[in-house]
Amino acid sequence: PDIVSIDAGGRAKANNEGTAVITCEASDEESGKVFTKTVTIKVIEPIDSLSGYLTLDYETNAHRGWIGINPASPMVYQTINKSDIEIEAGTYYGGKLFAYGSAAGVSGSNQKEFYQIDPQTGKGEKLGTITHKVSDMTFDYNSGILYGITDDTDISIIDPSSGEIYPVVSQDEKILVTLAADAKGNMYAVGREAGSGKTADAALYKVNLPETAAGTTGQKASDTAANADTATASDGQDNFVQSSQTTEQGGGGQVQVLEKIGETGQKALLAQSMTYDFESGYLYWAQTWAEAGKGRALNLCIVDPATGYASVIGKIGAAGSEVTCLYS
Repeated sequence: PDIVSIDAGGRAKANNEGTAVITCEASDEESGKVFTKTVTIKVIEPIDSLSGYLTLDYETNAHRGWIGINPASPMVYQTINKSDIEIEAGTYYGGKLFAYGSAAGVSGSNQKEFYQIDPQTGKGEKLGTITHKVSDMTFDYNSGILYGITDDTDISIIDPSSGEIYPVVSQDEKILVTLAADAKGNMYAVGREAGSGKTADAALYKVNLPETAAGTTGQKASDTAANADTATASDGQDNFVQSSQTTEQGGGGQVQVLEKIGETGQKALLAQSMTYDFESGYLYWAQTWAEAGKGRALNLCIVDPATGYASVIGKIGAAGSEVTCLYS
C-alpha cells in the first residue's frame, strides 16, 4: 500500500515511486476453480511539464493555441498563447519549434508551409512549402537529424532550413500516427493496420532505420516515384537516402523496418503526437481516437517502450482534446 493501493472496485492508485506486485484472484462459482493473475506495477514520478498545440478541445471547441499541460493532472491545461498558424505536426529542438501547417482560415490547398516558431510568442517564420502530409515529427539528438511521418506510411528526413522531405522508409502495411526518438537514437512509432475494414487498434513499433540514413546521398520526395522499393542515388547535393521496407544486415539477412514491440491497448485515429522523456525513459502520447457512432477516447498516456503498453493518465481537458507537436 505504500506504493500502490487497490480500492473496492479493483482500481489501482499510485502513492509513491517504486515497484509493486499485485495478485488478483477470481473463482468460478460452479466449478469452484480459482483463477490467479499477478501483475507488476512500476510507479514513476511524472515529467514536470508538457506543451503542445491544441488542435481541438472537444468540450469548449477551443483550438489554434499553444498550451501547457501538467502531466499529473492533464484535465486542466494552461493556454500559453494563441496561434495564427494551424499546426498539423511539429517538434521542438534548439529552443525553437519546427512545424508544418497553414495560415489560419486557409483551406482547400494541398500545400503545407514549414515554419520555425518562437515557443514564447507563438509567432512563426515561414521557411518553405511542401505538398505532402506530415503527421508527426521528432528530433534525434543522437544523430542531429529531424524526422517526420509523411503521407501516413513513410518516415522521412526533414531539412530544417526548408522543410523539404527525403523518405528513408517506405511501406504500406501500417498507418503511422506518432513518432519519437530516445536519447540513444532509437526510434518509436505508434501505428495501426492499413487498409479498409481494419480497426483503429494501435501498437508501438521500433523503427529500424537504414544504417545509411544519416550519411548516404539520396533524392528528395518530389523527385522520387511513390512507394519506391530500392535506394536511389542522386547527384550528391543532398545528404539523405531513400530506403526500402527491409534493410540488409551485415550477415546478409533481413531486418524488419517496423518491429512490433506490443499492443498499446488504445486506439489511434485523427491528430495526435508523442514525445520522449529523457529522465524516465518513457514516452508520453497525446492519444486520439474518435469515430462517429463508435465512440471516442482522447487521453494523455505514458507508454512503456519495452512493452508498448500505454497507461492512461487522463484526458487533456474535461472531455479530451486533439494535441499535436507534444514536447517537454
